[in-house]
Amino acid sequence: MWMKLCILASLHDIKRKNDKEDSGHAERASLWLRDNFGMISNVYGYEMNNEIIEKISQAILYHDQKEYPEFLDTSLISLIENFKVVDALDRYRQPKIKWWINEDFLKLKISSSIKRIAFDLVLKSERYFLSGLSNEESVSKAIYDIL
Repeated sequence: MWMKLCILASLHDIKRKNDKEDSGHAERASLWLRDNFGMISNVYGYEMNNEIIEKISQAILYHDQKEYPEFLDTSLISLIENFKVVDALDRYRQPKIKWWINEDFLKLKISSSIKRIAFDLVLKSERYFLSGLSNEESVSKAIYDIL
């Protein structure tokens, strides 16, 4: 599940037009994955068969839904629910507190300590970026500080 979760995390918003309400972004990203799975396999060094492509594509398609179609199997729902936690943790980068984590949309609960780590990671990486470091350097240094 780990590699599927990594690919899902990196690609779920790839066709998002903005950080506001962007209905249709999940469907666009799902279609993009299907059209580019060969390149994605090469980038990750992870051979994706049709079953894996379908699973990740479906997870992307339903990642912004509260309820799922009945035909989704439990392993796919588990992948989506775990991903929703990961996706929620980056909400601290949003400028308004009301856009931060809303646990009403999550079936799995996030511990206070994990929320704190995510918040600190955003705060520290922003400070490093504003001091002149690149995005990659800022995130790397923030992760090193937190660990």
